[in-house]
Amino acid sequence: MRNNIINFLLSMEEIFYVEKGDYKKAIALMEQYKYDINYSDCLIILIMHNNNLNTIVSFDDDFNHISHINRVYI
Repeated sequence: MRNNIINFLLSMEEIFYVEKGDYKKAIALMEQYKYDINYSDCLIILIMHNNNLNTIVSFDDDFNHISHINRVYI
């Protein structure tokens, strides 16, 4: 199973990067979620939103609390 995940990640055609202004926006998002979602997760949520993505493969169940994100657990 781990090899399937690694192969999937290596086959990705696009990687999204954090832009300078995203750091402050992630703090505002964290405040919006009343600090129930940590900073790094808020940064991921923001990057997903900016790129019209709604599915994430993650072991982190915090993403289950975000209504517009579908977390895939492998």
